Amino acid sequence: MDIREFAGIKFLITNPNDYVQKLMLSQNALYEEKILEHLCRYMPENLSIVDAGAHIGTHSLYWAKYAKAKNIWAFEPQKDVFETLKKNIELNGYSDVIHPYNMGLSKKPGKASIAFSLPNMSALTQIEQTKDGDIELESLDTFDFKGEKIDFIKIDTERHEILILKGAKKLIERDRPRVFVEISCATRGTVRDIMESYNYKEVAMFPDETVPFFENLFFVPR
Repeated sequence: MDIREFAGIKFLITNPNDYVQKLMLSQNALYEEKILEHLCRYMPENLSIVDAGAHIGTHSLYWAKYAKAKNIWAFEPQKDVFETLKKNIELNGYSDVIHPYNMGLSKKPGKASIAFSLPNMSALTQIEQTKDGDIELESLDTFDFKGEKIDFIKIDTERHEILILKGAKKLIERDRPRVFVEISCATRGTVRDIMESYNYKEVAMFPDETVPFFENLFFVPR
């Protein structure tokens, strides 16, 4: 078992050729560490967080350790990636803080299938809603957070962000969380329009450190 530590967080290396793990190994740094450090300025302790597209847990684990989050709901639809996420949570002793779910998020509950994937690029896998898919889908408006107020939402779901935001309208209007969302050139305008309709303002934009046609936008309530 190959275990490495980045930013004081332990990770199980299950595939050293997979993009995120390979990048962390080559740079000896946590994936998107600079962005995470900057976001922590906007994140007081004891937050309840949604991590949509949690992948192997880089962001969830960072927020558990450094933002002292109270609860993190980590959603990851890819079964093999989800298993690594669970092991990384257990490895760092955050099972009481990070709650992993092997499902995707969308506009409404249902089923989904993998629509696009590449070898060793699990972070770029895309899903689409289908009638007979093998991936469970929920929406943020229908998911049971046990009455918890959501303070922060992170979305990194490879062009599924529009449907997730549309399926979170009630939650966003009720809880007014801060929202951090990765967008592509194709979804940028629609995401900004949706957040404007929710009465949010964009306060920061972070270019993706590794993929030039993606950006990360940070929104707060007006």
